[in-house]
Amino acid sequence: MNQRPEYDARKTGENLRRLRLLCGYTADAVREYIGVGTVQAVYKWERGDCFPTLDNFLALAELYGADPMKIVVRRESSHLIVDWESCGKKQRTHPLLQYYCNVSDHCRQRED
Repeated sequence: MNQRPEYDARKTGENLRRLRLLCGYTADAVREYIGVGTVQAVYKWERGDCFPTLDNFLALAELYGADPMKIVVRRESSHLIVDWESCGKKQRTHPLLQYYCNVSDHCRQRED
């Protein structure tokens, strides 16, 4: 049997924070959407102190228009720090950068 994969809460939290900011949501707006008691829960997830529960994680992915498996980061994975300014450039060579640029476009379209 294969060994269970381990996930990096801090890097996954960084992705959650980037997506929230990219979509233009405040932590309080996310708290209200998810239905948690305090905004500190959102910050705990984004700092990587803990993972959101599965139902909250899936709700966040839906809110941000993101594939849940592209938000979560395995421990052995290399983590790409996305340069958001490069999303406007024509050349998008890294698949993760291309994915986040598409999410950025998705968020902007929803605001219009």
